[in-house]
Amino acid sequence: MANICETIISVVGLKESPESFIEKLSHVMFKELWEDVAGDHCWYAEHVKKEYALSVLYPRKPFVKCGVSVPCFYVETKWDSPYKQLKEASKAFPDLLFHAGWWIEPDGPTGEYVLRGGELREDTRSGASWYLFDKIKFPSMSLLPKHMDLTLAQRGAAAIDDAIQLVKELHSIIHSPVFVESRYSPFRDQRKTEQTQATLDALLAHMEEAAKTLTFEGVFLPDLSTDVAPDYPPVTATTKAFMDTVEDITPDEMQEGTFIDDIP
Repeated sequence: MANICETIISVVGLKESPESFIEKLSHVMFKELWEDVAGDHCWYAEHVKKEYALSVLYPRKPFVKCGVSVPCFYVETKWDSPYKQLKEASKAFPDLLFHAGWWIEPDGPTGEYVLRGGELREDTRSGASWYLFDKIKFPSMSLLPKHMDLTLAQRGAAAIDDAIQLVKELHSIIHSPVFVESRYSPFRDQRKTEQTQATLDALLAHMEEAAKTLTFEGVFLPDLSTDVAPDYPPVTATTKAFMDTVEDITPDEMQEGTFIDDIP
């Protein structure tokens, strides 16, 4: 029996509704299936009603980071992720960026890749699966957020969210029944285990509460060389004014951090 690969495809830059795009994407990725039923526009709708037929795209809950939403689709294929098919889709829709996160049942591996215009931008692969300690044995951060249209302030907030997620993963491990009721539990230091559980409880609660009021808006400014923030002075003029004040200083006279607070 073939191993099934589960893949979540996220599409950055999509302007039309996911409901209308999913059929276009399916036509490109799995065109051989459509060719068998040319002209039958009911074919896709009928297959979507099934319980995850192979090589059929299904709508998925969008990926959301810092209030920015990216539409997602789910597909199951035999043996491996549909890399070649998605590469063709990235050629057909060159203005869109495609991110795929995949997992081969039942024990991995897992991975991600990013495609645009038929070119592979990034990819990762690990042995992580569903086992209890895989999240810390194979630590990784999703490739998707770095390719999303986020402001610098939103990227700061995203970094905080990533940190919270890491602590959540540790928290879920140490409170998991698999961990607590493990046959190895009698060999653990019970006092230290309880202390670690309590400390993680407090740490997670503190981080989540602090994140509610933490903001980078007005702190992490946008790229001043663009027209994103016209109220700020042009970075070229600011840089030139600063350089005019230090042009006669030699490297030997410079000390680490000396000029940081003097930048206009």
